[in-house]
Amino acid sequence: MFGKLFGEFISLYFPKSRKLMEQLRATTSFELDRRRQKKNGTFPLKLLVIYDRKFKRYKTDFCMDDDTFKKTFTAKPKGDFKDIRIKLSAVEDKALNIIKDLPSFSFPAFEKKFLIKKANWNSVFVSFDQEVAKINKEGRVSTANIYSVARKSFRKFWKRELLTYDDITVRFLEDYERWMLAVDNSLTSISINIRVLRRIYNLAILNGDIKRDNYPFGSKANSLYQPPVHNNIKKALDIQDIKKIFEYSSSNKVEMYYCDLWIFSYLCNGMNFNDILSLKYKNIDGDSMTFMRKKTIRSRKTSEIQVFLVDKAKEIIQLWGNKPEMPDNYIFKGLYDDVDPVRRHALVHQEVKHCNKIMNRIAGNIGINFNVTTYVARHSFATVLKNSNEPVAFISEAMGHSSIAVTENYLKSFQLEKRKDAAKKLTDWN
Repeated sequence: MFGKLFGEFISLYFPKSRKLMEQLRATTSFELDRRRQKKNGTFPLKLLVIYDRKFKRYKTDFCMDDDTFKKTFTAKPKGDFKDIRIKLSAVEDKALNIIKDLPSFSFPAFEKKFLIKKANWNSVFVSFDQEVAKINKEGRVSTANIYSVARKSFRKFWKRELLTYDDITVRFLEDYERWMLAVDNSLTSISINIRVLRRIYNLAILNGDIKRDNYPFGSKANSLYQPPVHNNIKKALDIQDIKKIFEYSSSNKVEMYYCDLWIFSYLCNGMNFNDILSLKYKNIDGDSMTFMRKKTIRSRKTSEIQVFLVDKAKEIIQLWGNKPEMPDNYIFKGLYDDVDPVRRHALVHQEVKHCNKIMNRIAGNIGINFNVTTYVARHSFATVLKNSNEPVAFISEAMGHSSIAVTENYLKSFQLEKRKDAAKKLTDWN
């Protein structure tokens, strides 16, 4: 009883001591595994790790009988027994050092370092592969692709099989940036790849694989590496060009289907195609439609997005929606239940590709000299509301952004045309 109260007292008033106690609770010893006796009468010798009243046995290279065990673990072993003891001490020291270095002990974290060669858990490329596999398993195929592209880029730059976390220095990152620019890569590509690498590095720290002592990312003012800021210009149509798309008519049903999907995206908070194709009739309640963004559904800050369905949006659903209108039926064609994440990603990508191709053909037919894509529908929704003096907070909520700051950054690039007009006025003598 006293021990429990003392532990609670230490945890409350001395949190650093609590961490030390947690580490010290993990102890090691050797024992004969009597569950599996060999034909010669010996038993496998196992390293026993005990933590929080739980234990696990780990294999060693030795088997012993009771007599050998006693002579090996006596206070002063001699001859061959001394040699065995030295080898076993090295095994135990390795385990104890890993336990000491872990931020907080857990058997999976311990095993990651104890059972896997150091070259593997200290390898940045191995960490990339593990994270890509994990992300793919979660169904986040697009994110996994981004990680794979970044890994390929760093592998091409490094030109060696092994890249360790010790190799990731400020100099390494600066050299990588210069190399990327030399082969005509954009600041956007550099920034994305560096941020992915930083995420991998942070996960390694979180998992206890490495320490934060030589962390190379941060402010240039602190002599650390700061990823370049990229301004990804988001292009939007003006209201007159959008009107042309609304008024477009064709006898080609495929053209009209994808044209209407583009319009539906524009009218429904700039929904991306992944979310549109994921819609089911149960998402609709009268004049309202609610959905969760697939891109941010894993975020703790995500919430349902509400859309007011104007008459045109309802007409599109009525015209092109799957029948019957049952709650669990998808509204639009493209997806179906029980599809694996990789196949789902391919299906959505295929629909986006078709829409972009057809919308650019339509744009050429109606005199819009612009690359009209599915993303332009989303960008146009935001800029039209912004230019109509709608509050940024409303636009942010409608688009499902995690914060107003994200929306403000998103809207910055929409002001290019305004800046052009303002510059022309400086020499407009009429």
